[in-house]
Amino acid sequence: MGADLFGSYVATVLAAMVLGNYIIEANDINILIDAFGAIGPILITNVNCWCWNCNFFIGYYVSFY
Repeated sequence: MGADLFGSYVATVLAAMVLGNYIIEANDINILIDAFGAIGPILITNVNCWCWNCNFFIGYYVSFY
């Protein structure tokens, strides 16, 4: 069960990276490309995931103390 949850989480993150990159390139949005190059959509997705994961672990451990 845990492997299925992790697999769907990773698939969702990868899909968000691909779709974000496509949307930014298709609509010619240059804000992220100027700041981070072509890796901008991938960085934003990863930073968002890391923030949610850190918040989860902080909340999880704080709730026990």
